[in-house]
Amino acid sequence: MTAEITLTGVQTAAAIAAAIATFYAARMAQRSAKASEISAAAAADAATASHRAVNLSQEQFKHSARPYVIVENVDAERFMAGLPLVVRLSLRNAGNTPALAGRVRHWFNTTTAQLEAEPPIPDEIATSTLLIGPQATVRFTTQTEVVTPAQANALERNEQVLYLSGIIDYADAFKDEHQTCFCFRFIPESTIFTTHTHYNTLT
Repeated sequence: MTAEITLTGVQTAAAIAAAIATFYAARMAQRSAKASEISAAAAADAATASHRAVNLSQEQFKHSARPYVIVENVDAERFMAGLPLVVRLSLRNAGNTPALAGRVRHWFNTTTAQLEAEPPIPDEIATSTLLIGPQATVRFTTQTEVVTPAQANALERNEQVLYLSGIIDYADAFKDEHQTCFCFRFIPESTIFTTHTHYNTLT
């Protein structure tokens, strides 16, 4: 009888030990799975951060390499009644890659007062194509209709104000599209054009 009790006690102890071992094995497996999950999440975060860094680097490169078309040095050859006003302006690419598939639309506005907002756009607009290399300048020429004596007097007395406005659309080597808008006011005394407060933007 005693021997049987001892044997049963040994079996019970073995069962308990096995249960404890199984419990700890399960805990270790759970911890290992949790560690693997954390490691996978960390790897995913690292991959996301790396992807963002690559995207940021690409965007920074695009901004540093893209073309920037600006309008400058706007003046008139002569201002005389009976003749059209011939206007010259420089279109300069201040960027490091070409301005591609460019289109220049421009027009003249004559008003009785200074513009307080963006210039009105007429229904018909003169359009020209454009291609400017990196760090290059294109000299662009246009002209008004014949200036009548009455118009010349009104401009000289500041009873009328003449504006040259335009929109330049172009693309870069990355196939992103950009636009430059410009507006300049004519100063009859010096035959130059000054920058208008509104509408001169670049994207």
